[in-house]
Amino acid sequence: MFSLRGLQGWTSVLLVLLTGSLVIFAYVARKPLCIDSRIVERIDSISDRGTVTAFRCGLHRQVDFDEVLASESRSLSHRLQILERFFDLIGPLDKRVSITTLSGPSIRYRVQDHDIYLSEPLLKASGQLEKSILKVWFRERASSQLQNQALIEESLTDLFYFAISGDLNLKDPMTGLSLDSPGQSQWPQVLKSFQSYCRSRWRSNEQLFLCGKAVEVDPDNSEIYLGSLRPLLSESLIGAFVALPAKERIPFLRLFAKEVSTWSIEEQSFGVDEVEPGKQSFAEASSFIERWMFSLSQLGKDPLAKKYSVLFSEQLERRGFVTGGQVATVPGLIFYSVSQMHIPGGEDMVDLQRIGAVQSYRGVYVHCGYPEISDLEKMAQKVERLLYINSCEHEEIDLEMYFQSGAEAFARRNKSLKFVEFHMPSLLMALRKSPTENPAAALAAMDLKSPFLQEVGWLPPQYHSGSKAYKAKAVIEAVDWYRL
Repeated sequence: MFSLRGLQGWTSVLLVLLTGSLVIFAYVARKPLCIDSRIVERIDSISDRGTVTAFRCGLHRQVDFDEVLASESRSLSHRLQILERFFDLIGPLDKRVSITTLSGPSIRYRVQDHDIYLSEPLLKASGQLEKSILKVWFRERASSQLQNQALIEESLTDLFYFAISGDLNLKDPMTGLSLDSPGQSQWPQVLKSFQSYCRSRWRSNEQLFLCGKAVEVDPDNSEIYLGSLRPLLSESLIGAFVALPAKERIPFLRLFAKEVSTWSIEEQSFGVDEVEPGKQSFAEASSFIERWMFSLSQLGKDPLAKKYSVLFSEQLERRGFVTGGQVATVPGLIFYSVSQMHIPGGEDMVDLQRIGAVQSYRGVYVHCGYPEISDLEKMAQKVERLLYINSCEHEEIDLEMYFQSGAEAFARRNKSLKFVEFHMPSLLMALRKSPTENPAAALAAMDLKSPFLQEVGWLPPQYHSGSKAYKAKAVIEAVDWYRL
């Protein structure tokens, strides 16, 4: 008979043998290191440990096993399957892509032909790999006129990414923000300098190096960069896509994938110039959007393209841009008085009752004499800040700086005009207590005993010689800047 101690010994031996067998079986039976994808040829991971490679599983290539890359490949395979199904619907890649990942915290990125290079933070960030493959797909199909045009490529691949995922959850690993985070995409407030664009979450990954260089050399450059139009264009494209009936969305994407090879937009430089990365004007930005609208309307002869073009124009108008480069929301409105005075580049008259715009941020009201309180109350329903300009002559009024930078910048550009910038919610609050006194007249008279000035708690204003205007101070900040 076996002793108890002998039985325990044999049991221990059997357990060791069984465990070893299971380990050997797991090692032998493990899936080879490969990436299960129809659109990726290989993935190379470069780190301080060297370079490890995983090929497409269909190639049956034997490589040294690496647990880290194996785990990464499994995760990527799942993400890529969504793209594969999308390409099955609208058209495949002509050639598979190769991916090179770079270890470390630094943000590095490049898409060259069918090779994608990106650092680990970008690889792990939501949507960045998918967006990169969409760029390869777009470049395969785009006409030569669209090649190397960063703004067009970014905006259109934003649309296709949204079509795949249902959102714009493209996360910037540097800021932690995604493109669908709350933000403003209104015209012309969306316009930024190259330096400001570089600090935004809408910055293109390809421009990381140039951005670092530009901000270091000239951190305060204020020239307009057309690449900053991306949120306006992308959100308008997506809004038009969502407005299509569900049954027409896939046919539209197929149509676009087919027609983009011949689609073009009139030539203009709006990429990044490595010497001077963004000396464009407000007018050039307006002109570019108008050419984009026209080009979309010419996208093939299919009625669906025409329908989408109309929806796109409507989305732009909702965000402040209307044909002719005017500002419908500025996000604000331009009101012209019933005197039908003429302002260069503007309409002669707008009926306040007929304006159906959504609540906007800035608006301008040009009027000969003091504005009627009833008109101010109507405009308060449309805008948060209103620049009232008292002008009775056919004089030139430059509004560009107001829409870009605010009332002080407007005052510097227009040093002879009489104006008041009102904060409309605060103004309405004051008018409820003194409903009969015209606030502009009260400011002009500067009678500290007037009901309006007493109601807002008026304090001595600060005069700025550079703009020749006053910065108002009060308990209720119904007035910001003024010159009367």
